Amino acid sequence: MDAWNYIWRSRGILHQSFLYKALGMSLAACEDLVHVKSQIHTLLTTDYMEAPERQGVISILTVCAESHLDLALNALQEFGAAMSKVKISGFISHLKDYRHGTRGKTRSTLMLTYSNVTVHAPKEQLLSRVEADITGNVLHHYRTSCQDMYLKLTLIQNVTEISCAILETRDSQKFEFSYKLELLGSMLNFIKKEPRDTLASPVRYKAILAIGHLR
Repeated sequence: MDAWNYIWRSRGILHQSFLYKALGMSLAACEDLVHVKSQIHTLLTTDYMEAPERQGVISILTVCAESHLDLALNALQEFGAAMSKVKISGFISHLKDYRHGTRGKTRSTLMLTYSNVTVHAPKEQLLSRVEADITGNVLHHYRTSCQDMYLKLTLIQNVTEISCAILETRDSQKFEFSYKLELLGSMLNFIKKEPRDTLASPVRYKAILAIGHLR
């Protein structure tokens, strides 16, 4: 019985993944930008405590951005700015459950969406948007989140994906990435804070790989 439940759950996950990609492709092909913008804003108001919903945001926006990069990045920026304006009392904002809850998962999802969009963005448009519109927002969400191991791993993944995307552009050798030293410093700081006598987490190993891509 457990085996059958696992199979059905796996089929459900694959079905959801297919639907997310299909919706992303539909939005990418849509020429009605008002409709696309409306659908993206609706998508961004999802329940971020649910893993499938978080993956839906990442998948749909990633595919959509292949054709509508500016629109997708602007929607992410507007949503993130609106979320930052929501005032939470000082007592609640310091509660561990709150910091690791909806707000933290929302910010981590937005961070992963930015770097996934970067990987799939049209290469000729990427370099003009990768600093202020992508990396700057990734760092903003990281700084304003509870910087636990999950968020560290998220930032490390961001650094890896953004670096690889830049390297795939035609003018990568001429491009001066203004956030390079800051990101390099963050990766080195993660490594220094890891226990030296044990691999308690994948942070050190992944941070080292990210440094390689960043350099």
